[in-house]
Amino acid sequence: MFSLIIVDDDELIRKGLEMVIPWERMGFCVSGVFPSALSALEHIRENKVDIILTDVKMPKMTGLELIDRAKDINPRIKAVVISGFSEFDLVKSALTLKVEDYLLKPLKQQSIESTFMKLYQTMAREAEDKSNRDELSICYSLLKRLSSEFRAWEEYVSLSKGEEHKACLIRFKDSGEIPDRLSGLFAHRACQDGYFLSLCPSISFDEKLKSVIRLLQEAGDYRIAVGSDIIYVDDIVASFWRAYDILQDPGRGPVAFYESEQNKELEDMIQESRIGIISAIESGDGGILEKKLLSISSEARRFKSIEQGYIYCALVAKTARYFALEEDLDKLIFSTSGFAEIDEESLFPLFKSDIMCLVDILASKSDKRQILICQRAQDIIDRRYSDRSLGLSSIADELNISAGYLSSIYSRFMGQNLKSYLIKVRMERARKLLLSRNLKIYEIAESVGYSNTKYFSEAFHRHYGVSPQDYIQGLGK
Repeated sequence: MFSLIIVDDDELIRKGLEMVIPWERMGFCVSGVFPSALSALEHIRENKVDIILTDVKMPKMTGLELIDRAKDINPRIKAVVISGFSEFDLVKSALTLKVEDYLLKPLKQQSIESTFMKLYQTMAREAEDKSNRDELSICYSLLKRLSSEFRAWEEYVSLSKGEEHKACLIRFKDSGEIPDRLSGLFAHRACQDGYFLSLCPSISFDEKLKSVIRLLQEAGDYRIAVGSDIIYVDDIVASFWRAYDILQDPGRGPVAFYESEQNKELEDMIQESRIGIISAIESGDGGILEKKLLSISSEARRFKSIEQGYIYCALVAKTARYFALEEDLDKLIFSTSGFAEIDEESLFPLFKSDIMCLVDILASKSDKRQILICQRAQDIIDRRYSDRSLGLSSIADELNISAGYLSSIYSRFMGQNLKSYLIKVRMERARKLLLSRNLKIYEIAESVGYSNTKYFSEAFHRHYGVSPQDYIQGLGK
């Protein structure tokens, strides 16, 4: 959620804005309500504030002066102003301060909600773009550091020729002693800003991984991505980028492996089981779901204990994501406890408990149909992103609903517009094709739905902050 403060010297308006508007439903958290610009400015100096909703005319310091001073503290802070019809000159001044919008008195709830719902979409898109650029920058830095230390890595790898190693990329909540404690588990590693890269012999990998999971569970949020096997020094970079690709996939569980030939059977089982669970839940028949879960349990016993844990954890995460229940993951055992400490006999009963919990949560949600429509729209994009004609209208036609209705519910439930998701899918696929270096840029553009290479390059630059050409050149450094 984005942090919002309300500033108005009229107590009735202050309380009305705070209590009547459904801020949390729209993605905002009211972190403060202030009767004066001076008290609000003090709060901004001491706390993170994303957006100011302020009256224009106030004693001692106006709302416009507050915005001007606040932008000196945080240039990215956004603002919406409240003004009367007689204050048009002040409104023009507000526009020079690049406020997001202005609301005219008397205030109407519908106008306020409409303004802030649009603003949330803009801010969510900006936050996602910034996160993508920041993450890519950090991983470039890790890759360069990795490249500069090839001699050390080569010496390490050559100590046990013929034995495979694994690259493990971790994203974690950077706090306290976690980075140092992670570093203590591995002889060779690189760490920066909540990202950790390590290299470990396959023979000791499972035990190391269990130790890492136990440690990261103390820190809260984490993702672990394991790249392809490393046999020669040159395999390290490829393994790293494959782990990075896995890290970008929100549909994978907290621990995910590159789909190499040796674990393809496991990944295939997860995918098939996911489809079966979703189909059973959508049928509404408890007997079908029970039968499917028992079948999954029988198949999972073919794998080692830790792999069974991966299977169950991935299925819980993927099922929750399909039904847009990510916010309820903290109610599930596999999301809060992981599986490192769970004995093999308890894995399936706890997995079944999590799935049934998801069924109960879904049944209690009044917006089930709208969520499923949004998921169907995403599924269409995931399958047909290369189709140049794909867009809001064609997707709505396929779902047999109006384009306006699809646009409205998608923005409401997904926090972004449908076009943004389509662009994201296309850009992620394009980046993977660039990494393979098997296609020319114009061929990649065509394969992800762009008939014009210029438009593709511009879209790629907006999404990642670098052009396709610069991205390829950066991999060679």
